Amino acid sequence: MDVLSGSHASARKNGWRHSACLCPTFLSLTTSQSAPRLSFSFRHNAVDRSTTYDDFTFLRYATTSWVAHTQQCDARSVSQEDLLALFAWPSNHLVELWVRIYRAIDRYTNECPVNGTSLLYVISRYGVFGLVTTTLQSTVIDVTDDHGRTPLSWAAENGHEAVVRTLLNAGATVDAKSDDGRTPLLWAARNGHEAVIQTLLDADATVDAKSNDGQTPLLWAARNGHEAVVRTLLDAGAIVNA
Repeated sequence: MDVLSGSHASARKNGWRHSACLCPTFLSLTTSQSAPRLSFSFRHNAVDRSTTYDDFTFLRYATTSWVAHTQQCDARSVSQEDLLALFAWPSNHLVELWVRIYRAIDRYTNECPVNGTSLLYVISRYGVFGLVTTTLQSTVIDVTDDHGRTPLSWAAENGHEAVVRTLLNAGATVDAKSDDGRTPLLWAARNGHEAVIQTLLDADATVDAKSNDGQTPLLWAARNGHEAVVRTLLDAGAIVNA
């Protein structure tokens, strides 16, 4: 029975890994001659908004699901080094293609990254810790997307403490502001990620850094009812009436 259980577990791991690799492989085919209805549009960034992408079932699946498969692999400590090769990392071409296809399929979803996304951004946003260190070896750590946000900003917002710590140890700017003036600490406070907040504070994050509209981490934490975060910020010297 133990042998069977181990065999099933191994099969599941391999299934997640193959799915994580198959999706970007299929995406890359949209620029080839094997997909003539799609290749011209995506190569020339001239997506036809009248096209019903329901006609391309697996393209939709590959576009919207590869990150989930990658997360499952990471949660099960499955090696994904070959995923970087599939993306031809550090080239950002396939990531940019993925974003364009995603926007064409579902332009209103919050799951689709903004333009200017890099693979490090995706890994940080979704907490794929196993690939962070390898990716950092060949990229600019404070690379920004079209909203001026860094990988650290996205990791902090989504509560990925291990990723946040790794990025900081690699030299990420702790108080990097997005175009709207929000720091990683503000994003973490807004969503109540206490462990991330403590990690950022330990790295000398500015506790009362204000966004362009005058909001502070303490204000966001209090507004959203994150009592433990409010206490942490006050202990770090946050000004109540800032």
